[in-house]
Amino acid sequence: MQKQSYTNSYDHYDEMMNAHKPTSRLFGFIPFRFNLLKTYMVVCMAAPMVVLFLVSSIGMVWVGVIFVIFVIFSIEYNRVYDYRDDVSLTCIQTQMCWESEIKNGVPQLPDAPDFIDQTDVDSIFDEALSENKKPPFFAYARSLFANSERQ
Repeated sequence: MQKQSYTNSYDHYDEMMNAHKPTSRLFGFIPFRFNLLKTYMVVCMAAPMVVLFLVSSIGMVWVGVIFVIFVIFSIEYNRVYDYRDDVSLTCIQTQMCWESEIKNGVPQLPDAPDFIDQTDVDSIFDEALSENKKPPFFAYARSLFANSERQ
């Protein structure tokens, strides 16, 4: 069986994150299928709220409820986005380090190939997940507001 080389290829980590529940779901059940930056996502989530307020004559209480829901979804989106970003960055850095070691002739295990294979990719991904823990929702929200107060 031919082993596939993943040397100088990093897009497979996105596929692995899409298959892993903590990195692929908002609130644990809404699929994370967005490729928008955080600032664009805020606009996309706020636009329907503003349009709903302008078009309909809903009361201020309902506007407040919709705003709270918007804030909760926005915080969760940012939390998952940042977590995916951290895991992806760790995976790519580790793989680049391993590629550099292979290129520089660092001795490998006797049965290991001279390239990054699926076993290496799986272990890199598992290591990145264990190194980067997904922050709890309220701790993440508190850190967002604490950072905005310091600026």
